[in-house]
Amino acid sequence: MEIGILISNITWHYGTERALANLSAILVHLGHQVTIYSVYTSAGTAAFELPSTIKIRHCGLIFSKEQSWLQKIIRKIRVLFCIRSIRSDILIGTEVSFNALLRFSKSTNCIGCEHMNYDFAPNHLKLLRRITYRFLDAVVLLTESDAKKYHFLRKEKRFVIPNSLTFEIPPVVPHDSKEILAIGRLTRQKGFDMLLSVAGKIRDQHADWHITIVGDGEDKQKLLQQIQNNNLTDFVSLMPFTADVRKYYRRAAIYVMSSRWEGFPMVLIEAQTFGLPVVSFDCPEGPADIVSHGENGFLVPPDDVEKLAKKLNELIENPQKRLLFGAAARENCCKYSKEAVASRWAELLTVLESRLENYAQKDGKSCI
Repeated sequence: MEIGILISNITWHYGTERALANLSAILVHLGHQVTIYSVYTSAGTAAFELPSTIKIRHCGLIFSKEQSWLQKIIRKIRVLFCIRSIRSDILIGTEVSFNALLRFSKSTNCIGCEHMNYDFAPNHLKLLRRITYRFLDAVVLLTESDAKKYHFLRKEKRFVIPNSLTFEIPPVVPHDSKEILAIGRLTRQKGFDMLLSVAGKIRDQHADWHITIVGDGEDKQKLLQQIQNNNLTDFVSLMPFTADVRKYYRRAAIYVMSSRWEGFPMVLIEAQTFGLPVVSFDCPEGPADIVSHGENGFLVPPDDVEKLAKKLNELIENPQKRLLFGAAARENCCKYSKEAVASRWAELLTVLESRLENYAQKDGKSCI
């Protein structure tokens, strides 16, 4: 089958782009032809490695947060025409604004994929989902808990498929360093301001340890200022994003996630791939699906800086517990292997094909 995937910007180094690269590789592995439509780019290469058979089409539209309401309306109309121009067996959207327009596509089947949890969308996007998602052939959600919030959709249209592992599970490496790692976009969502509050509490008891934050984003200067104001320059390093994040996972001893909210945090799966114990806020959604408290890491109440510091100190002071958690983490991440996730996508595509055949037998018409 020919499968098209819509994404805002294939050159961005964010979680959605990484998840899309993994999904594209899975679909190619399943024997499908894949074309990625990068809506708001005119040129550029993918931020993450893609199979050589995948085609990239740049739609050349312009996106800016500073656009007037009229420019935004014109932009949406242009996105609609872009979607109308695509003719594929299956067209996959990767965000609400695209998913809402898929009903106007000339593609045979349309799938809306969600990469952020339901509750943290603005009210107008929640309403948009309720109105438009019923016209889709399928909606893919990342977690069971988030899927329950889509009760306005028929159950047969809801499919829970998590993101897959980015890396093959590497050989066991010793994590005997004194480094705590965090990776993510430098925005309010990721809660690095709270992590820096935790850093002082860690330094007071374990000054020989170090925290490394890897990422770029609009809050970089704020975080650098916070580091300087709290005299953390020797204890916290803020490193730019790199496509080769594996080197950071290999050399770390603990992974920490301080997000206020998530959709499905791939960094936790990646950390488990490398056998890292995790300490994370139990924010919505995702951490509780990935981390088993007391088995492969710790989950602490959202925004509870004191508890986050306490659990990090507990792991720092218990190398044997870090070892046991890390081994359990490696075992847990197997359920997110490309093979496991590919089987779920194969099942979804089979369901869509069978529906199409049934409709064709009933009235000789294809399904949109």
